[in-house]
Amino acid sequence: MPGLILRQPIESDIIYLAEHMRDVDKAELLVTYGQEPEEAIRASLKRTEPYYQLTAEYDGQMLCMCGCASMSLVSPVGYPWLLCTDAMSKHIKRLTIHAKPWLAIMLNRWPMLTNVIDVRNRDTMRWLALLGFEFTDTTPLVPGYPLRRFTMHRAI
Repeated sequence: MPGLILRQPIESDIIYLAEHMRDVDKAELLVTYGQEPEEAIRASLKRTEPYYQLTAEYDGQMLCMCGCASMSLVSPVGYPWLLCTDAMSKHIKRLTIHAKPWLAIMLNRWPMLTNVIDVRNRDTMRWLALLGFEFTDTTPLVPGYPLRRFTMHRAI
């Protein structure tokens, strides 16, 4: 199956991503949640409604898994998350094309999207800025490892 495929995550995606996750994402998971990759992936999926979970692959190679978690069914805030393999950087332009409509779907559900990112994750920060996220405060959840808040609001 050539080309980019976006689909619901399956069990084998969790295992593959846990074993092939970018080092910068692994480091961020340890700082923000104190979790190893597989545990963090499962926790993220558990907090995310199935409709808002996605695996992206290109020519059969997994690029990333993402979603948007919520604190409750009536919460006005969604918490987008993204965990990637090293293959993600090779296909960032393709993913950007598909990310914008995906963000519109999330913003239709939640008026505000926000989360934090490890400042060492520079490539993903640049991509988030390209997608239209704004960066605000920086907070050291763990001393020496600052996290930067990123936010996007539904257009009024």
